[in-house]
Amino acid sequence: MKTLPAKKLLFRFLVITGLSLVYAGLLFFTYYKTHSSTAIGLCSFLFNIIVAWRWGQLAGVLMVVLNTVWTGIVLHYFGKGVDVGTFMGVSMQMAIAILTGMVGSLTRKLRSEIAFRLTAENKLKEYQNQLEEMVQKRTEELRAANERLRQAEKMEAIGQLAGGVAHDFNNQLTIIMGYCELLLNSLEKDSASWNFVKQIDVSGRRSGDLTRQLLAFARKGVYKSQTVDINKIANEVTSLVSRSVKNVEFNMDLRAEKPFIWGGPSQLQNAVLNLTLNARDAMENGGKLTIETKNLELGADAADIISDNKLSPGTYVCLSVKDTGTGISPDAMKHIFEPFFTTKGEGKGTGMGLAAVYGIVNSHKGGLKVETSPGKGSTFTLIFPVTEPANQGLNTDTRLLKKKKIDADVLVVDDEQDVAVMLKNMLITMGCKVTVVYSGKEAIEIYKKRWKEINVTIIDMVMPGMNGAETFKALKQINPEIKTIIYSGYPQKNDIDRVVEDSAMIFLQKPFTMTEIADRIQHILSGKTEGFLVTGN
Repeated sequence: MKTLPAKKLLFRFLVITGLSLVYAGLLFFTYYKTHSSTAIGLCSFLFNIIVAWRWGQLAGVLMVVLNTVWTGIVLHYFGKGVDVGTFMGVSMQMAIAILTGMVGSLTRKLRSEIAFRLTAENKLKEYQNQLEEMVQKRTEELRAANERLRQAEKMEAIGQLAGGVAHDFNNQLTIIMGYCELLLNSLEKDSASWNFVKQIDVSGRRSGDLTRQLLAFARKGVYKSQTVDINKIANEVTSLVSRSVKNVEFNMDLRAEKPFIWGGPSQLQNAVLNLTLNARDAMENGGKLTIETKNLELGADAADIISDNKLSPGTYVCLSVKDTGTGISPDAMKHIFEPFFTTKGEGKGTGMGLAAVYGIVNSHKGGLKVETSPGKGSTFTLIFPVTEPANQGLNTDTRLLKKKKIDADVLVVDDEQDVAVMLKNMLITMGCKVTVVYSGKEAIEIYKKRWKEINVTIIDMVMPGMNGAETFKALKQINPEIKTIIYSGYPQKNDIDRVVEDSAMIFLQKPFTMTEIADRIQHILSGKTEGFLVTGN
């Protein structure tokens, strides 16, 4: 049984005593006036029931006892004795008080249990709702993660497909462009036949540019760090994107007089391409897209430039991509460079574009600036330190190669017979003695016999069985001083880096020109390989 505090017990006792005094006063008054206690007996009965119902059996019994005492006192005062009827009335009230108290206690207990159950049910519903929200949130997060994974797997599959297409396509272009150059060397310049072949050669070079753009888009390929013309990058990206966008007006404002920076062409093209595609997506209903370049004299204050690098005062070149689209909200601005953050709808973006731009800019010792106005558009500005233009030492007129003979014994290793034969014809035209094999195993057998005679080895990177890296490693065991040119139509960065670390001197990207292969052979024979080593862009 629950024990009540002393204050509550005292309060209840005082209330019961007060009610009994009221009853005594009413009884005295009515009996004095009427000499009848019937009506007031009902009042006592009512008091007993109320107290018993509200506070239980003991309180009801106490009320009956007090009222009985007062009844006896009043009747005695008026000289009337307590008869059997009075005793029976008291007994009945006592029984009713006990019964009422029991019913009241049960009612209160039931009410308490109902209230507890309702509270528990409400809590359970609240917890259930919270659990459903948590499950829904986790489900959405899992779905988003699965979508990102699916998108990443899709891009990886596209990259592999692009690489395979580029490899086969570049092999064919190498053959076409190689024989074009051989024909150009044998024909009279500016003759009709020469012009026909020249047009084929130009188309082949353009196709080669397309394969390089395909590899850059798929984030595949290996390119050396070199002097890059940022104006040229802007033109290439505009040419690529404008073909697929019909409702956007493209504008170019290339004012950079010092446009050269040191970096990887494919990475820089990828950064500008990402910004351009984002700008296009921000203008679903059309608009104006402007790409501009200019030089900037940067002082000590560069607080508005976002960069992980400490940008020293000096001359920089800026490339800006400006759109008239939806702009970026202040909340989104806090997260735009975070991986997987995107404001685009489902399936329209991975959230990696601006994160990649941020990484590329910082890897090139630069910074970036963002200006945006919701509903009016955004401007992203890439800022890079300026470098000096590269010396243009290569003469692109292939006819001069007739006078530029190379005395070298060259071993060509390529599983593509047509490519190998074309390269052999090129090298013979240059004056080289050439041996061609079509597998790494054949190359090892030949090199074991003639390694002292062979001056240069040219090895294709992608071959069945023993690939270029494995072939080079085996040949290097025969002759640690081997001079090697690695070439490929589908360069894989990790494989190329591994070969470079193993001392392969030069990497050459298919398709290549006769001038490029001749220049690299001359450099490798002289021991000068600067500018041709792969640095992993």
